[in-house]
Amino acid sequence: MFADIVGYTAMMQRNEQDAVASRNRFRELLGECTARHGGEAVQHYGDGTLSVFPSAVEAAECALAVQRGLREEVPLRIGLHVGDIVRDDEGVYGNGVNVAARVQALAAPGSILVTDRVEEEVRNHATLELARLGERRLKNVERPVTVFAIVDDGIVVPDANGLSAGAPSVRSVAVLPFVNMSADPEREFFSDGISEEIINRLAQSPDLKVTSRTSSFAFKGRTVDIREIAHTLDVRHVLEGSVRSSGRRVRVTAQLIDAESGFHVFSENWDRDVEDVFVIQDEVAGAIAASLPAVLTDPSARRAESGERTAVRPAPARNPSPLDPVAYDLYLRGRHHWNQWSPEGALKSIELYRRAIDEDPHLAAAHAGLASSYTFLGAIGRLPSVEAYGEARTAALRALASEPDSAEAEVALGLIALFHEWNAERAERHLDRALALSPGLATVHHYRGMFFTILGRHSAAVAALQRAVELDPLSPPINADLARALMCSGELDAALEQIALTLGIAPTFRSVIETKAITLWMSGDAEAALAAVNAYRALSPTPFAGAAILGYMKARMGDLTGAIEQHQRLEERERTRPGVSLDLDYSVLYLGMRKFEWALNRLEKAADSRAGGVVFVVSNPLWGELDEYPRFREIRKRIGLWK
Repeated sequence: MFADIVGYTAMMQRNEQDAVASRNRFRELLGECTARHGGEAVQHYGDGTLSVFPSAVEAAECALAVQRGLREEVPLRIGLHVGDIVRDDEGVYGNGVNVAARVQALAAPGSILVTDRVEEEVRNHATLELARLGERRLKNVERPVTVFAIVDDGIVVPDANGLSAGAPSVRSVAVLPFVNMSADPEREFFSDGISEEIINRLAQSPDLKVTSRTSSFAFKGRTVDIREIAHTLDVRHVLEGSVRSSGRRVRVTAQLIDAESGFHVFSENWDRDVEDVFVIQDEVAGAIAASLPAVLTDPSARRAESGERTAVRPAPARNPSPLDPVAYDLYLRGRHHWNQWSPEGALKSIELYRRAIDEDPHLAAAHAGLASSYTFLGAIGRLPSVEAYGEARTAALRALASEPDSAEAEVALGLIALFHEWNAERAERHLDRALALSPGLATVHHYRGMFFTILGRHSAAVAALQRAVELDPLSPPINADLARALMCSGELDAALEQIALTLGIAPTFRSVIETKAITLWMSGDAEAALAAVNAYRALSPTPFAGAAILGYMKARMGDLTGAIEQHQRLEERERTRPGVSLDLDYSVLYLGMRKFEWALNRLEKAADSRAGGVVFVVSNPLWGELDEYPRFREIRKRIGLWK
């Protein structure tokens, strides 16, 4: 039996003393129960424990006793398996231990999962009821395992979709950044661009899991074993290669590797004129799709996992207009700057996309990129919303005129409808269309999750963002937005756990530190929340960052002088950065000071200017205090996103 505490890292961050007390209570009760049922807790590892028993029935009854005893205090996951073990002075080992650990990892908080081997032993026991959850492939376990949940009053029984993932599907791949083999090192943007385009091309395949750019490119320039990369990204296959360009000729070399066996699935070269670079991308993507066996729904998945190949449905081939090499070169340079995820990078990308369009007015990718850059600058308030969203809409429509199946353009139109037009139905229609075009693109799931968060559809938001994280596990923005969605849904423990994971990926990512501050504040830990705000401010290059939320907290903690100091910072920022709208910042600060009419005045001004952030007024828990005010309800009605 494996058992561990859910969210222990987040507990430690909130209150180390309470977390240790919870762990000790867990170990104490577990020790009592295992002894009572003839078992023994043989290994403790942090917040978890491995126990052994002479009987499956005794193990199951012990698991029930532990869950019942702690369900109001400590959230647990428990997994049981029957199998041979090896024991020595240092602990317990063997395949049976591995299976039990994997089953425990599948469990939802408050549940007890068991394998088919356990079910065989306990099925005739009158006091034990089990629910079948279906077959799962577990990491490093050869055969599929049928999983059951113990059913009892107060014990969580997850549905099959609520289980965590097992071993990666055979139809999963990460495309590493191709190496620039050209004589000019400045041509690296070209090899990066081809890698990214192959990723986007593969993401159009509905039955293929493809790791997104952010996570794949995290390994750029690093010497890491293929198996470690595959494990980190939770994929079975890795594509690596190189690009050599000289004059008008391009050579692309690619190798697809099965990370589990280390064998090359294929290794090929493509030699083309640069005008045919789209053809190369399509051929590489098609070769990957055709080389991987199809994974179908249970029980046929076993055939595919065993190597049986069936017909697959690769993404439809494009039929682009002839490619202008100069235009495509400028587009890739623009994409390089866009991937910096900064206002400066977005502005530079606009300049390069426009130059690409001057060379080739029909280059859909450049129009779609232009739409994304303007949407981003409008959403963060770097450009006036009317200007930014107007330019974005024009560019997106031109992209679709040249390439009707542009998922990026559909996403841009969806975000314009959401942030500027305040039309939820139109936004969802465009985002659904993007999902149909590129079901494997993390960006699509990311923005759908943001959309659902804004509308208060919390379960849909969390599900979409969890899928985005699965496709792009090392992306700080996606992980941060999952944490925010969990916070907005009231799942504060889960949010803090996700925040800790995000900070493990990007310790200085300011957005998630701000979410951490608000989550800790909602959890009742004002001092820790204040410390998080100060950590956020320390990472900013300006003295104005975090002034609103810091002022809010200081006011609520009785430090009115400190709140007024932050008000002065906002005023100074207005003087030094004319044209930047701070209405929402003032609104938050006035909320903290309990000057609710002033806060509403600023919200109305933000709505008048169609500030992008005003759509978050319902999902942001800080503004919840205004629900009782008719003016706030009128602002919500005016925005019109919520029924």
